[in-house]
Amino acid sequence: MLATLYLRALDNRSAEPMLGDRYADEAVQRIDFDFGKSKMGARNAVPVAMRANALDRWVEEALRGGNCASRDSSPGMTVLHLGCGLDSRFERTDPPEGVEWYDIDQPDVIELRRRLFPERPHHHTIGRR
Repeated sequence: MLATLYLRALDNRSAEPMLGDRYADEAVQRIDFDFGKSKMGARNAVPVAMRANALDRWVEEALRGGNCASRDSSPGMTVLHLGCGLDSRFERTDPPEGVEWYDIDQPDVIELRRRLFPERPHHHTIGRR
């Protein structure tokens, strides 16, 4: 969970980010952890950013009824992001009004999420074992 967060932050810091996840970058800066000791580098960030980017596009297409350019969504749509970890997909995809989003993971993960990512309307976090 921390590894993918850090790799998305590294992508954001690159000259030409593939994903550009500023939310991950901001979260990494708030965590008291020495990521420099890890053996992860910018080279490792590419596949993580590619995967997140592809998933973001799929989510955006679903949220907009197949048309990513439209901000219209199906009324009453609900998104369940199971095993969300520290993914900032809600922040990156910025769902339109009418979408209820639930990030669901273990209670300790949700506790950390709540400290790192600000609450927003229509965004819910649930910690369950």
